Amino acid sequence: MKPTRVHELAKELGVSSKEVMVAANDMGVNLSTASNTVDLETVEKLRRAFSSSSKDDKDGEDSSKNEIKVVKSKSGDVTETRGAKRVVRRRKKQEKREEEESAAPEAEAETEKTSAQTKSAPQEKAEKEKPTPPDPEKEQLARQIQDSLAPKLVVKKKEYVVDEKSFRRKQDIRRKKLPHHHSSSAAKQVKDYPPVSKKSVKIGETITLEELARRMDVKLRDVRGKAKSIGLNASPKDSIDYETATLVAAEYGLEVDVDRFDEAVFLDDKDAGFSDEAPRPPVVSVMGHVDHGKTTLLDNLRKSNVALGEAGGITQHIGAYKVSSGNGTVVFIDTPGHESFTSMRARGAKINDMAILVVAADDGVKAQTIEAINHAKAADVPAIVAINKIDKDAADSENVKRQLSEHGLVTEEWGGDTLFVEISAKTGQGLKELLELLLLQADILELRAPQKGLARGIVLESRLDKGRGALANVIVTKGDLKVGDYVVAGLFSGKVKALSDENGAKLKSAGPSIPVEVMGLSGVPEAGENLYVLRDEKTARAIIENRKLVLGQSEAPQVPHVSQISFDALEDAEQEAENSAKELSIIIKSDTRGTVEAIKDSIDKIDQDKCSVKIVHSGVGGISGTDVELANVTNASILGFNVRPDSKAASDASENGILVETYPVVYELIDRIKRIMEGLLDPLVEEETLGHARVMEIFRMSGQRAIAGCFVDDGKVLRGENIRVVRDGSVVYESKVGSLKRFKDDVKEVQSGFECGLTIENFSDVKVGDVLEVYLVKETAQQL
Repeated sequence: MKPTRVHELAKELGVSSKEVMVAANDMGVNLSTASNTVDLETVEKLRRAFSSSSKDDKDGEDSSKNEIKVVKSKSGDVTETRGAKRVVRRRKKQEKREEEESAAPEAEAETEKTSAQTKSAPQEKAEKEKPTPPDPEKEQLARQIQDSLAPKLVVKKKEYVVDEKSFRRKQDIRRKKLPHHHSSSAAKQVKDYPPVSKKSVKIGETITLEELARRMDVKLRDVRGKAKSIGLNASPKDSIDYETATLVAAEYGLEVDVDRFDEAVFLDDKDAGFSDEAPRPPVVSVMGHVDHGKTTLLDNLRKSNVALGEAGGITQHIGAYKVSSGNGTVVFIDTPGHESFTSMRARGAKINDMAILVVAADDGVKAQTIEAINHAKAADVPAIVAINKIDKDAADSENVKRQLSEHGLVTEEWGGDTLFVEISAKTGQGLKELLELLLLQADILELRAPQKGLARGIVLESRLDKGRGALANVIVTKGDLKVGDYVVAGLFSGKVKALSDENGAKLKSAGPSIPVEVMGLSGVPEAGENLYVLRDEKTARAIIENRKLVLGQSEAPQVPHVSQISFDALEDAEQEAENSAKELSIIIKSDTRGTVEAIKDSIDKIDQDKCSVKIVHSGVGGISGTDVELANVTNASILGFNVRPDSKAASDASENGILVETYPVVYELIDRIKRIMEGLLDPLVEEETLGHARVMEIFRMSGQRAIAGCFVDDGKVLRGENIRVVRDGSVVYESKVGSLKRFKDDVKEVQSGFECGLTIENFSDVKVGDVLEVYLVKETAQQL
């Protein structure tokens, strides 16, 4: 049910808003303004309360309805009071003269009345007991006044109705610009007016306060005031949802018509013009533990040295490659095997048709091997196990089969349904058999897709190139992607300017299962986003605008060469940096979006109980001066992967003492973060007791310097070490051993069972019987 506001309820009950608020406050409901909403239960209570009070008032009015009071003022006006109405009549000059003539007998009557009041008390009491005869002169005066007023009761030109209900009714009529309801001529005019309908405002699912004010044709200042009255403190540029906009518009008596944008209508495959389906190449994801030979396998298949081009021999990004044989084409997706790339492996498993699980014969099943198995099972794709490094002396393929059987992958030789093949990615042994198995599995799966129509695809990876702008690695899933197509991916759109294959060769189009690099997007989309081809640029922009509104963004991030950071963000980050303790603030910059995700995932896995990591900012692209500025105000370190700082950023960082480091391998960057975190932790302090000595005698030297003659009970006393003076079980003072003598000779230490003389730095109040405890303090760096 629509909420009822105070002023609406007051209008319904015919009372003022203040009276409603007072009554509600008496009931325990706090109402401060006339625009406050009242719940249904309170509304019913108020209606009952005012209906009962109005009934009492009505009874009172009925009892006094027939009472007529006529009062004459000094100015000659006559006021007639009938119930709750008060009518003032202006008398003409002739009537005033008649009134003056009749004023004499009235004055005499008043004089007689006054003299009657001066009678003695007993006489007055006796007269009160007698019935009072009617005074003929007073009755005559009253009849004259009524007769003089009678003709003027029909003249309405000079009447003023001043009771509250009539006054409010007139106000409402004036506000609505309608004639008076009680006039017969006005009734005719009301019939000529068309019925009043509420004006509606058309908005989307979200709208800024500024735009709402413009569409309602109301001043922005007034709209902000109304918004604050309903508890909404928003700036003109802030977006509000349609429900909040409805409440604001209701304050002005307007209705809201929500125009919901359904992008599914434009992205429906039915309107993509797809052709009949035809066979397509299988998409195969190569998965497994780090350094088990995945990239070397692809290197041999592609006849190109990919692994040597990767820093540390570890794949840093998802790569997609076509491998052709005499029987067909296979598209491989190489997913990183390091633990940092969990999200990348999961994404690779979702877009493939089958998976190759590479396991080293000399190393067996490892953590990332098990994770790859789980990803393949979650994606419901068949897995083919490739036992690699079979050429090594320590190879044990039977052990690998046994370990994999524990995770549900049982070879056909043992009665299972999983295909196993033994290979050597280095020598090429078994690679032909592996390709034959993949193509055989593809025939069984009957992989088909439409070759023509508006293309659909999935973003594998995206990055920012200084010369070419935003680039996205995409695998086409349906249709035909061509140069010149208008595409949408995530929060970005654009026109395809160029298509390139994995070798950098230019393409005019790409069909299903073909990996391509797309140039022309307005920004760097997230890895895993769906890519759609649309018929025109207008539709693409409309979809992006709707997505930005749904996410509450007034503007999508563009493709900057430097990071765009607001001053508010700088101030907030500076305040948080001041208040934080044992917190490492870092800025992460990488060459691709997927690697940023991988680094964040790895940081989340670090034990942060003792020291937390706060990622102040992360982005794609080189390290810029803006990044250094942000690091300066947040006391953050800048860590980059496969990027370099420009000259200005490097000089600014050096001047401000900001740590800027870049790494070519992800796990080296993660290890560096761990070491920095450990460096922020306070060292663990351990105390080792060296020995105890009893003070036997005190020798006073010049300058009130005290030498304690001691006997070492246990351990040893070392010069320069920490010493604690214990008296009657309480610690009196802590300092260091100053000088230490054995007889007259200075010594470094005195063992137990021997006497010695020593001084305590900055302490001379040592007494006989004190116990001196000598101890050593050790500091150990904490580990995460």
